[in-house]
Amino acid sequence: MEENYDVLICYDIDAKNDSAVYSDVKEAMKTKGYADRLIDLADSKKRTLHLPNTTLWKQTTPVVIAREDLNSCIADYNKKNSTSHGLERCIAMEFTSIWAGVYGKAHSSKSKSPEKNRK
Repeated sequence: MEENYDVLICYDIDAKNDSAVYSDVKEAMKTKGYADRLIDLADSKKRTLHLPNTTLWKQTTPVVIAREDLNSCIADYNKKNSTSHGLERCIAMEFTSIWAGVYGKAHSSKSKSPEKNRK
């Protein structure tokens, strides 16, 4: 039985002086429904929390699928650019409604802001 829950994935890519891989992979993950920000429904102002640069989240996605999605996006980048980047480190974990964060400044790229409640 496959579990469906929100997932948070944090990663570093073995970039070998190719900073474009980070932005291209992040954008590819966004096309798969991942987001780099969320709306704090528990906040009276409904502020947006901007996640760190190599952290994304997605609703109702198993952790193994998140890791596979990331590997797939890196493989697609490698094929398109004749490179051989890989994951240097990565963790995908269940993301609950219990969290605390620093809202931070907006990212330069545009993405959806899915709602994520904090209890």
